[in-house]
Parts: sequence; structure tokens; C-alpha cells
Amino acid sequence: IKWEDVDLVDPTVPWSAGLNFTPGEGHSLRLAVSTSFRSPTLLEAYQEINFGPGMGIFGNPDLESEEVLSLEVGYRGTMKQGLYLDMSAAHKRYRGVIAQYEVPPVDSYHFEFKNDGDAEGITADIGIDAVLSSALRSRVVFGFVDVQFDGSDAADIYKEGEQAKQFGRADLTWTPGSRFRANLAGNYRGNISGSPVDERWLVDLNLARSFKMKSGDLEIGTTGTNILGSDKRESATDKSIPTVFSVYMDYMF
Repeated sequence: IKWEDVDLVDPTVPWSAGLNFTPGEGHSLRLAVSTSFRSPTLLEAYQEINFGPGMGIFGNPDLESEEVLSLEVGYRGTMKQGLYLDMSAAHKRYRGVIAQYEVPPVDSYHFEFKNDGDAEGITADIGIDAVLSSALRSRVVFGFVDVQFDGSDAADIYKEGEQAKQFGRADLTWTPGSRFRANLAGNYRGNISGSPVDERWLVDLNLARSFKMKSGDLEIGTTGTNILGSDKRESATDKSIPTVFSVYMDYMF
């Protein structure tokens, strides 16, 4: 149980409870129930974007926190030496969803944020971990999300969540020594019905080398996003997902 106090809203008390059951060696079942809250952002509370007289998008300082009640069940088991299966499913109930609503009359282009919507969500995912050798490990995860939003007067952008979405990730990690790491990852996002966002696989790469220093650890690495140059669109615009390479340095005391 926690107590949270954010200046924009009244204090909230999120809580969680769980139960684990081990029916046999290498197998476990879990059940978890929890509540969580999302406070409105400063933009949702106070923004003012004017399109013209009486038109625009306006914040609402009277917003309250969104509340989510979650119920999750899961299983993790050892299929055989070096091969592991992880499955979970969850139901989430959202109350007081913060969304943009059009102020009457219709087509007035005057939008305000309100807590008038509720939503229900179902998620399910399955993952497989495989230890291929002492230096090579792979993980594959595939999931499904379905969110139904029942604020019927909300702005169209929030209704995109009504369509089922699929997602996935495949990782291959190579650690030939304690100081070097290479990770190749493929990220999948399914098509959203009624949306121009493309179904896609994107491939990312991370190479890192760490060094032991006198007062801490230094890691130098490079990250590549969309390294195969997929031309899929990243949003409702026609803008393609860029290929980006970056170099980073982390020092941990």
C-alpha cells in the first residue's frame, strides 16, 4: 500500500496484492490484483491552444486522477534445461479516463479535457527464453492488446484504441565475456484497423563495452534504430521511421 500526493489532484492510495503457487520444481503460477492512478499532466490541466474565436483545445484544472484496477494471472515454467516459458493475461478496468471532448455544438472545434470516459482492456502475452550457449541467449515475446473506450463523445484520436493491436519482440544477446555485450532485436507492431500506421518489423542493434575503473564502471556503446531502413510510417502522417545511429557513454559510481 502506498500514499501518493500530487499537487494537481487529491491524494491517492494505490495498493497491490499477489499470490504465488509452485506446483512442482521449475513451475510457478501467479495471481495479482492491483490499483494504480495517473495524475493529469500540466498540459491536460492548463494548456490553451487557440484556433480562433471560441475554437481550440483547452485544459481543465478540475481534472481528477485516472484509476486502473488490474487482475493478472501468469505462469512460468522450465520446459527443459535452458528453455523457459512465460505466459500471462490481464484484465484492466480504467475509470475516469482523461480525454478530449468536443464542447457543443458539434463541429465547433472547441475541445476540453474531461474525466467522463471509462475503458476496459485485455492483454495477453507469451514469451520463450532459450539459453543457446554460455554466451548466447534468445528471447521471443508475442502479445495482444484490446482496449475498448466508452466515452462516446471523446475526440476521434482517443477512439483509435478501440481496435485490437498485436506486438512482439525477438532478442538475440551475445556476451562472449563479462565486459562485452551485443544485442540484436526485432520489434513488431501490428496494424491498427482504420489507422494509416503501418504494420511493421523494425530491427535495432546495441553494442557495448564496459571498463572497470577505480571509482566505478564505464560503459561505451553504440545503438542503431531501424538498421535495415524500413520505410514504414511511424504515425498517422506519411513520415517514415528514420534510421538512427548514436554513441553513448555511461559512468556508474
